[in-house]
Amino acid sequence: MVGDRAKPPTEFLSTRYKAMGQRELVELGWKEEDFTREQSGRRNRGRIFGTNHGASTVEQLFDFLKGAGLNQVDCLWKQGTEAVICGEKESAQRRMAP
Repeated sequence: MVGDRAKPPTEFLSTRYKAMGQRELVELGWKEEDFTREQSGRRNRGRIFGTNHGASTVEQLFDFLKGAGLNQVDCLWKQGTEAVICGEKESAQRRMAP
């Protein structure tokens, strides 16, 4: 099971998800300077820890898992750019069971 950010399949959805996330944070009391500080910290974390690897769409993550030998893949939960994806490798013995 993988929990990761999933890249929206279109720029329209990318813009929409970003606006939804910002609206939720404003409702929690965030101010403009909080957004600026968070974006700066996010850029620095990527440079320091090498975690700024970009993201894949859910479909690309499915293809990656299938390429790794998992033949049962599904998205269990997705909200905006956050996703939980699972995969299972079905054994030959299991495939033969009724």
